[in-house]
Amino acid sequence: MGYDLYGRRPSGPSGRDFHVHFLLWWPLWGFVCREADDILDKEEAFHGAFNEGQYIRAVKARALAERLTLLLEDGTVAREARTYAARAARERRKACPVCRGRGRRLDRTVRPPVRGQCWACDGRGRRKAHPRFRREWVEEFRDFCRESGGFRID
Repeated sequence: MGYDLYGRRPSGPSGRDFHVHFLLWWPLWGFVCREADDILDKEEAFHGAFNEGQYIRAVKARALAERLTLLLEDGTVAREARTYAARAARERRKACPVCRGRGRRLDRTVRPPVRGQCWACDGRGRRKAHPRFRREWVEEFRDFCRESGGFRID
């Protein structure tokens, strides 16, 4: 389950395709839309969050690459990554909602009832939370935008 972005007229290997899990795409696309609201129109921003073939023209793709380069250089991306990492750290301190912090579960919704280690927290009793925004992903997306010649979001 993820998003596949395909370059329309790639000028290099980075512009051919960009694949990302949906839980990682939404924060990345949200950041791009927020920071480049003068480049993307509302329809492109909205439909880019879905797998429905939204097309971003080459001119806009290059403008996004330039904007992301600026945001990487001025520290905006690093601040956003720190915000997501702090949020993930707070989530890891919370009790797992599936086993209620016990690390073991009794699932009565299936027959016969399932006992054993909680699959949601791997038996730790605390939530698994991963940072969903990283500088490396922004750099990879920037490179894709720069070399894509426009792209389609599927």
